[in-house]
Amino acid sequence: MAYGVMPHSKDAEEAYLGCLLINPSLVKETDISPDDFYILRNRDVFESMRGVFAKDGIIDILTVSEELDRRGQLSEIGGQSYLASLISQTPSALNAKNYSKIIKDKAQRRRLLGICSDMANAAYNEEVPINDTVSQSVSNVVNIARPEGGAVPIRSFVSNLYDDVVKRSENPKEIYGIPTGIKSWDNITKGNQRGEETLIAARPNVGKTIFLTQMAVGMAEESPGVFYEMEMGGMAVVRRVVSWLGKIPTTNMKSGFMNSYIDTFTKTIEKVSVLNIFLSDETNWDTASLRADLARLKREGIQWFCLDYMLLLKDDLSLARNDRIDNISQRLHDICKDLNLAGIIIHTLNKAGYGEEADLQHLGGTAGVSYDADNVVFMSKEKDSNIIEFSWSKVREAEGNGFMRMVKIEGIPALGEKA
Repeated sequence: MAYGVMPHSKDAEEAYLGCLLINPSLVKETDISPDDFYILRNRDVFESMRGVFAKDGIIDILTVSEELDRRGQLSEIGGQSYLASLISQTPSALNAKNYSKIIKDKAQRRRLLGICSDMANAAYNEEVPINDTVSQSVSNVVNIARPEGGAVPIRSFVSNLYDDVVKRSENPKEIYGIPTGIKSWDNITKGNQRGEETLIAARPNVGKTIFLTQMAVGMAEESPGVFYEMEMGGMAVVRRVVSWLGKIPTTNMKSGFMNSYIDTFTKTIEKVSVLNIFLSDETNWDTASLRADLARLKREGIQWFCLDYMLLLKDDLSLARNDRIDNISQRLHDICKDLNLAGIIIHTLNKAGYGEEADLQHLGGTAGVSYDADNVVFMSKEKDSNIIEFSWSKVREAEGNGFMRMVKIEGIPALGEKA
C-alpha cells in the first residue's frame, strides 16, 4: 500500500459483512467494533446489523435495509443492491475469522499512525512535558496492541476458569503462584501471583533491598525474572546474593580475606552466574521505559520483576511528591496487569509512618496507592534485636492477612534461611 493511504482492506471489510449476512449467528461472536471499519458505508452497515441483533431481530437484507432506512443511511450506502453485492461477492462464511483478523490488523495500524502523528505534534510543542506525552503514548500503543482487550461475553472467562481449575486439579499444590523459597511468605501469599503488584514498605535500614534480592533468587529457581536496582550498584546486589547463598560475610569479600571462603565463593559464583535473573542498575528508568523493557523481556519468558524502589523512577519530576507517587503507582499496577507479570516493588512510608506501627494510611502518596496495589506488606525491625517482622495489610484473593518473623543472621546480610 502506498504511503499516504491509510491502511485498510476494502475486500476484507465487504467479505466480512457478507459473512454476517450469510450466517447471522456470527454477530454473537464478533470482536469487531464499528470503528475498525475504514470505509464509512461499511461501518454504517455493521452498526445497522448490530442494531437489528440488539432488537432480537433476524439479520438479512430486508431487516438491515429497514434499519439503515430508519437511520437515514440506506441511500448513502448504495441501497439494497449494495447489500446484495456483499453476499454475491463473499466466497464463504467459513472465512469470517480470517476477514476479521485482516480488518482488525488494518485498524490497529491506523491507530498506530494516529499515535505517531500525535507524538510528532507533541514533540514540537515544547509547552507540553515530554514525559507525560511519552507515558500516554506508550499506554496507547499497548492498548492497540491487545486485540483481545475489549469486553467479551462472560462465558469466555468462565471457560478460561474451568480450564484453569481442571488443569490445576491434575497437579494440586499449596503454592500455586511463583514460589519465593521463603516458607512463611509463600504460606501467606501462595507464591507471588502474575498480574499482581506487591508493595513492600518500611522505614530506612530495615533490610528491604536485602530481602528483595533473596526473593528474586528464590523466584528465579521457578521462573525467569528481572531485578531493577536503582539505589545500589549491580555488583553490590550480586555481592549480597553470593553472601547469602554461600554464607560468606560481605566484609570478607570487600577486604579480600577469603582464604577460608575461596572454595565456597567459587562454587557460589558459578551458581549465581546461571540464575534466571536479568539485572539492571541504571538510574534513569521511568514507567514508560520500564514498560518497554519489560515487554521486551516478556518475549524472553520473564514472569516477574522486582523494583528498588518506586520513588526513584523519573516520572513527572515537576509534580508534587504525592502526585508523582500516585501517577507512578497507577502505571506500575497497569504494567503488572497488562503484561501479566508479578511485580514486587519497594515503597516508602510517609512521615506519620515513622512514629508508629505502619498501616495502609502510612504509605507514601495518597490513599490511591493502597487501592492500586494488590498486596501491601510492611517490614519492621524490633528494637535492639535482629528480629525482622512482616505484616500484611492487604492481600488480594487471600483467606486472610498474615504475619511472619525472620531472623537476621549476624555478619551476613540476609534475613533468613530459605525453606
